[in-house]
Amino acid sequence: MRSLHFSQSWSDTVRISKKKMRDKQQRREKDRRSLNNLLIDVYRDWWKRSEPFSDVWTDCYNKLQYQLYLHDEYEKEASKPLDEKIK
Repeated sequence: MRSLHFSQSWSDTVRISKKKMRDKQQRREKDRRSLNNLLIDVYRDWWKRSEPFSDVWTDCYNKLQYQLYLHDEYEKEASKPLDEKIK
């Protein structure tokens, strides 16, 4: 039985590690944006269904505004190159 031994140079190891980090960062960003979109939908729906100026209406309105702000920030961040984000 032969033992397989793969020799990996240091540069290969670093390259693979950076790729894993980029992939992980992209997954995190995708999950964060998905949650943000879901929360925008939830708060918007409850805001529309609630009696105007009630506690629920006010809470949903404020939280909706915050999620929309985050959405804009995520859009700005998405326009940056990925290498800039990992630093």
